[in-house]
Amino acid sequence: MTPSLCLKGQLMLPRVHFFLAISMFIALTLAIPALAQVEPSATGGGGGSLDEGQMMTPPPVSGMAYASGAGSEERSNYLEINVTASAGYIDNVFTNGTGAATFTLLPNVTFDRSAPRRKEQFSYSPNFLFYFPTSSTPTGSVSVSSLDSIDQNASADFQYRFNPEVALSLMDNFVRTSNVFDSSYVFPGAITGSTQTPQATVIAPFTVQLTNIGAGNLSYQFGRNGMIGGGVDFTTFELPNPTNAIGLYNSNGVGGSVFYDRRLSGKQYFGLNYAYERILAYPVNEVSETQTHILLPFYTLYFSQAFSLSLSAGVEHVNTTAPQAPTTSSWTPAISASVGWQRTRSSFAANFTRVTSAGGGLLGAYDSKTFNASGTRKLSRTWTGDVSAGYTSIHSVTPLTISSVQDGDTLTAGASLGHPMGERFSIQFQYQHFHENYSGSTVIASDSNQAAATLTYHLSRPLGR
Repeated sequence: MTPSLCLKGQLMLPRVHFFLAISMFIALTLAIPALAQVEPSATGGGGGSLDEGQMMTPPPVSGMAYASGAGSEERSNYLEINVTASAGYIDNVFTNGTGAATFTLLPNVTFDRSAPRRKEQFSYSPNFLFYFPTSSTPTGSVSVSSLDSIDQNASADFQYRFNPEVALSLMDNFVRTSNVFDSSYVFPGAITGSTQTPQATVIAPFTVQLTNIGAGNLSYQFGRNGMIGGGVDFTTFELPNPTNAIGLYNSNGVGGSVFYDRRLSGKQYFGLNYAYERILAYPVNEVSETQTHILLPFYTLYFSQAFSLSLSAGVEHVNTTAPQAPTTSSWTPAISASVGWQRTRSSFAANFTRVTSAGGGLLGAYDSKTFNASGTRKLSRTWTGDVSAGYTSIHSVTPLTISSVQDGDTLTAGASLGHPMGERFSIQFQYQHFHENYSGSTVIASDSNQAAATLTYHLSRPLGR
């Protein structure tokens, strides 16, 4: 078999596995009768309640993001159109320190509807991004204006409760980004309590990247204090111009998980989660394959329905086959901790994970330690402040000889201040910092900062139930 045909077969294999898993998943859900109607919970980290009936789905297995806004800002049943104009300055667009002014036009359409048994949300945002040179331009054939781009962010989230015992959730998120600071790139990212939610690791900050993440989960409460469930997930990462990100490669993955969840009391949950992932990365005419099996006992304490703490600790088995490297197999510890808190005027979420993973542009397997935190506070009736921070450190556990990012860390931080101007307009001032230090790539900027001001026009209409 020729290398091209072999590579094509490897590309198709995870997609076949995913569509097979989805077909089985849909068949299972359709076989469950729809009975009573129960409102799904909208709180981050899992649906359910703290009463003696319906159980919560703890953050380590739900895959849902913690709430990112103050309680009064969480809405439902609306159609919203926003148009944002943003002007900013980035101090290190190229590795030679050249800065550039930016102008962004960002329309956004969001549809959110809730009913007694379901909740659905769809959002789409094209991002028209333009660069303008300041005092100087880079040397060589590359210019600031060549970075002009149209980026995109599209997401869909669907939750359905067949009856008080059975709940389904489906999500998909597609991002095309060319600037780590633009609104198409989630900075630093949604915070969850699950180790299965992919986190950005190495980032080519001013290179076009395509990312798609999809997942489906089904849970069944079989008794007053017992629940089981499982799901499937897939990820893709593509670099349309790989020469602009030497050391990073296209990749995709598919996996699944099952869990057992036990309610110890009205506010305490204990369980066991097993997950499997198969990730393929594609250097030129080659394939790198990593398979992971992770077994994680978890414990979640709900101080209230909007305040939870989750801890997970277990073991992980990793098997990797990479080009020009021996096959490796190892057992490693896996740890995760997360907290989510939401009040009327404030919200806070944070997580820490230590796992061995693959994909996201990297070859082979790597040990990853990640910390993310974000908070929102209504400073007054009309002013709202947001802060966020993220840190990731990786170390390759695969003995690679071909060019690839192998060791280093990423640091992100940001702050913003927002203020409405009447019913239709609002302004926001923001600052973001990005730092990377990795071996194996010469095109990743080491430090960059952005300061920006935005003006947004809002048009929102309520939707009936």
